Amino acid sequence: MGARLGAGALLQRCMPKCEGEAFRWRTGERAILELLRERGAEKTICPSEAARRVAPDNWEPLMQQARAAARRLAAAGEIVVMQGGQRVDPSRAKGPIRLKKV
Repeated sequence: MGARLGAGALLQRCMPKCEGEAFRWRTGERAILELLRERGAEKTICPSEAARRVAPDNWEPLMQQARAAARRLAAAGEIVVMQGGQRVDPSRAKGPIRLKKV
């Protein structure tokens, strides 16, 4: 078994080949943070809400990008990922998740 890379290492590894995605990353991250700010303290959002904010008529293809944006924000310590009311490791979360501002 190979060593697991931490979120920061994964981002550094991806960055050179993903630079063209930077605008989309910032858009997804910004949508998540704006929604959380609008929702208020202690409230959560679903990543689908961020995808809908970015592309209201074609949001479903953006779901993986929205979840990836959530993982980046969680790695940066700006949000936490919740599942079943409990904080979870975003890299291991499967199924529905909620996002909460730290």
